[in-house]
Amino acid sequence: MKAIVTISITFLFSILGYSQNLKKKTVYFLFEKNKTDSVRNLGYKFYREKEKGYVFNLMDKNVSLLYKNKQKSDTLPLSKLKNYKITPVTKIDVLEKEWYYRNKEALIKKYTWFINLSDRNAVFKTFLIEIINDKQFVVYPVTWRNQNATD
Repeated sequence: MKAIVTISITFLFSILGYSQNLKKKTVYFLFEKNKTDSVRNLGYKFYREKEKGYVFNLMDKNVSLLYKNKQKSDTLPLSKLKNYKITPVTKIDVLEKEWYYRNKEALIKKYTWFINLSDRNAVFKTFLIEIINDKQFVVYPVTWRNQNATD
């Protein structure tokens, strides 16, 4: 019985140890509304009943993010915006490759049979910042949409 308990505890700590090595990178994107009709579907925010949340299509790149209704957002004064490091969407591919390179050994140990290289939700803890007026902005925790899908 002691052997089973010891093995179980060792297994649990080894799993926890690997998960600490795979820390997600936190990124903040700035949502900009589309002010022209020149770029179709980019820079729009809309509610999608099927996903029970708001979809944000970013202007810079073909990126679609989802804010689910049950998640908590923060409304803050615009003076606090300087505390957030905004990531340009154009740099996301570079950041993703850096994360995989930095975590290569831990990924191989954890997923010896398969490494998923196409799900940014596994790599990034993603937030979206929307300036709602000249005094406030909102920080939304979001997830990447359409991961592991072919267009």
